[in-house]
Order: sequence, then structure tokens, then C-alpha cells
Amino acid sequence: MTLVSVVMAAYQARDTICGTVDSLRAQSYARWELVIASDDGSDYLGFLAEKGRRDPRIGQVLTDSAASGPAAARNKALKVAQGELVTALDADDRWLPHRLEILLGPAQNCGAACDAVAAVSANGQLLHLAFDEATAGQAARTPDAAAKLIMDCGVPLHPLVARAHLGAGWRAELVFAEDVIFNLEVLSRAGNYALVTDSLTHYVARPESLCNRPGAWRTADAAYDQILQALERGDYDLSPDIRRIAERAIREKRALNQAYGRAVAAGQCQSFQEFLTENVGQSD
Repeated sequence: MTLVSVVMAAYQARDTICGTVDSLRAQSYARWELVIASDDGSDYLGFLAEKGRRDPRIGQVLTDSAASGPAAARNKALKVAQGELVTALDADDRWLPHRLEILLGPAQNCGAACDAVAAVSANGQLLHLAFDEATAGQAARTPDAAAKLIMDCGVPLHPLVARAHLGAGWRAELVFAEDVIFNLEVLSRAGNYALVTDSLTHYVARPESLCNRPGAWRTADAAYDQILQALERGDYDLSPDIRRIAERAIREKRALNQAYGRAVAAGQCQSFQEFLTENVGQSD
């Protein structure tokens, strides 16, 4: 059986990590390993054992410095991961029990596969789906169409990826939208990206998360500027067509983010996911 490596960045995650690990341990596909990258110096392995989650498939590494960010933390875990296929799991998200089993075949055939991630509120209310069957069908036609879906879906995607297409992992210099660039680079290397229309991941949009904190739109605006400059320099491992798609989409995202900033200032919403829900047509 193929070994699947799951890499997890953990920062101040004690309130959520047990539920997240429970969703991994409940997977119908059992040949996985979890590498937790502690980004705050905590002994999450010991904490999980204290909470009754001792499992020989779970390991831990420490990042080089506290609060290094999710990309750097995942890369630290990736260095010791042994699996032929790799995926990321955020320390406050949840997987449905058949996620790995369902994605395994498409990932092996295409090089990468992702499900229709559901963004949910902390109380479980559905806010947004990454894509539906029709959108996935359109995206499957060409790599360019898949790139447009990745740019427009409005939810972080953590595909199951063949190791050959990982490159050096996530762009550690990015503190925002690192998942977007990661997905585009994987798509460029693999030339394909399977989209499974089942919603097998619950991305929890928490009020205290980076993208929902007060002034988060300013952080995003700076990050979009950083990404645009990198795209213009050709820093990312992207095909020419996908690079053009990314540049155009990032400019559009920046404009949408600035509109979100104005909505926050006017007291019209409290989170970006809420803003997307109310303005879903703008994110298509």
C-alpha cells in the first residue's frame, strides 16, 4: 500500500489539534504518517498522548524559529516525510473519513488531486464551496482552466500530490496565499490536477485566524503586491500561460480584497468568508 504523508503546521493549536487528528485517525485508508511541525515550541506529540491520541504513525519536528509561518513549518515537516504522496492538513481543519481513500487513485493517475473543500464557520455552518460539479468539469478540460479554478475558488486547497511534483514545497517567504502559489506550481509541474466533487475537507474559518483578524485585508494587500512582483520577475515555477493567468487573477483578487477592506470599514462584514458569501458573484 502507498504511504501517504500528512504535514501539519501547528501554532497555538492546542484547542483544535485533537479534533483534527481524530479526523485523520478515522480515515478509511490507514497507511499514512502525520508529521507535525511545531511552530511555537510546544510538544504536540506529548500533548496528544496525554489526550489519548498516542499513535505510532504520528511524529513531530520543531521549526527553526517560533511563528515561522505555515509554509516554512510544512517544509520542515516535508523534509522528514517518507510518503510517496503528500498532503497538508491544517491544525484546525477536519477531514471526512474517506478523504484519503477517494483521492488516492486520482492523485496517482494525475499527479495531484483535491476535493471540493467546504469553508464552514466555527459552529459548522456552510459558508462556501471551493467548486461544484459544473466548475470542476470545466476546469478538467485544460491546465489553464484548472489554474483559473485554483485562483478563483476562494478556499484554501491542500491537494494530495505525488512527491515528484512537490518541488521544494511551499514558498516560505509568503505569509498569505502560499497555498495558491503552491497549487499553481504543482499544476505546472504535473500538467494535470484531478478535481473530486465530494466535499471531504472542512476548512474552519475562525474569527481569530490570520485572514479574519482586524486589518487582515491590509496584510493581504501587501502579500498580493509581493506576489505580483515575484510573478513579474518569473520567480515561480509556472508555465507561461499559468503565469499570465495568475498575474491577472492576483490583480483581480487585490481589487476584491480592497473592496473587502472598504466593507469592513463600513461595518458590513466581519470576515472575508462572510464577504465572499454575500458577494459570491465577484469571486467566480
